[in-house]
Amino acid sequence: MGACAKEELTSRAKPLRSTPPLYGKLQGFCPARWLTHDEAYGILLGTCGHSDVGRRDELVLRLGLAGMRVAEIIRLTIGDLRLGPEPTIEWIGKRNRPRKVAIGPAVLELVDDYMSRYSNGLGRPLEHSDLVVCRQKTGGGVGLISWGRPFKTPASVAKLVRLRAEEAASGT
Repeated sequence: MGACAKEELTSRAKPLRSTPPLYGKLQGFCPARWLTHDEAYGILLGTCGHSDVGRRDELVLRLGLAGMRVAEIIRLTIGDLRLGPEPTIEWIGKRNRPRKVAIGPAVLELVDDYMSRYSNGLGRPLEHSDLVVCRQKTGGGVGLISWGRPFKTPASVAKLVRLRAEEAASGT
């Protein structure tokens, strides 16, 4: 790598990561960064609301803040939820490694509410194989959840997070 390219990567004027590029690719101009505590809870409390879509979005955001990867969130099933005396979420993560997250009372209440809405939306009891996170309807059903239909790609969740962050920033 030339000296000029290395200088661009570490320049304070262009805040790019100083990690070496892989396979000749350079990091984008706006690298990913962590949310502050205030930013994360501003998104959660300021934009989600109590509609079916709002509860779904809050669940996705809280699972992400708990450490789950986007691909893991969209593949999470009802069978992965352990809502007993010590509520946890257990799943098989990246590289077939078992992962586990303990959930607190706020998330437990959210999961219970979302699961009852989900069951009512399907018109039947939930099965262990049902996916937890469902996408929105398109066309005439915009603003409604398409119960039982999964997100197609992790990019859909990234779009959801980006939209909620923009709403929180604008105060709507």
